[in-house]
Amino acid sequence: MFRFYPDALLVLLLSLAAYCVVRAQERASTRWLVLAGVCVGFGFLAKMMQAFVVLPGFALVYLVTAPTPLGRRLWQLVLAGEAVEAWPRLPGTPAAMGSATVGSNNAAGFQLATELPVMAVGGFNGTDPAPTLADFQRYAKEGKIHYFVGGGMGMGRRTGVTTGGSDDAARIAAWVQENFTARTVGGVTLYDLTAG
Repeated sequence: MFRFYPDALLVLLLSLAAYCVVRAQERASTRWLVLAGVCVGFGFLAKMMQAFVVLPGFALVYLVTAPTPLGRRLWQLVLAGEAVEAWPRLPGTPAAMGSATVGSNNAAGFQLATELPVMAVGGFNGTDPAPTLADFQRYAKEGKIHYFVGGGMGMGRRTGVTTGGSDDAARIAAWVQENFTARTVGGVTLYDLTAG
């Protein structure tokens, strides 16, 4: 039985990135340095922040040893940095199509299980005023949030309970319930926000 292990893919991508940095350093090549950034960006998609551990070393090696003026080296490193950060934000990538649920306690479990970003609507216990309903609707429309995980705290209003915080999370949950179809996967209620 095959199971995806992101560690092997991360090692491959970071090895390719190191090769690209060496090639860039030999000829002061912007193309090779940007390609190294792309490899690290894909490494981020494979294993999140672990991919970024190599960035300070790569940047320092290039900054100190590349045979080109300092201003050009800095400009090339900025371009490579843009390549690193651009890939995870492209539409259709897992980082761009994150999930959301009410409260960080709920979000943490899903994030650990999936290794994908999960927005904690309403902060720690679902009573913080962020994001607002309008912000959440915009994120869903832009494709920044792909799924809403229901069934946790704040799914609808709890009568007679005063938390002293915002009810934005409850309004978001109610909007999701009213506008999207619930689907149960492994005992978890999911709403596909791209289907609306």
